[in-house]
Amino acid sequence: MNQQESSPAKAQNKDVVLQSAIDEIAELCSRELLYNFFRAGGLNVIGSPEVFAIYFEKENRMLVYTNLDDDRCEVRCIYSAILHVLDYAKTEGASFNVFGDNVVCVMDEVMIEGKTYDMAAAAAIVLNAVKKENYKIVRSQKRSV
Repeated sequence: MNQQESSPAKAQNKDVVLQSAIDEIAELCSRELLYNFFRAGGLNVIGSPEVFAIYFEKENRMLVYTNLDDDRCEVRCIYSAILHVLDYAKTEGASFNVFGDNVVCVMDEVMIEGKTYDMAAAAAIVLNAVKKENYKIVRSQKRSV
């Protein structure tokens, strides 16, 4: 087959692919369409079409999109997680000791230190998960050393 014969076949195949995409796009609900719009635009999209967030790095700002009512959707800063960590550590029977500038957290069979109570507790919870559940620690791709 020469190049001239294959060009119409390639064009026809592209038309079939485009028509299939058009048909699929027509079936998307508005939330799914917006999710795909942002992803196709190259934005940092986190989540799924059900609930997703977009992080705008230059503005250091995040927008969360969901079909939940405003009173059922909460967006919290990292500091609210501190309370959750400490509450969880309490339910797990964690104990703390202070040595100089460090806090040591003991939970189950693990002991680890941190700079603050919450960070020591979080470290103990993660270490406990690694030990008991073979949890794999995830690191930020943009981690500064």
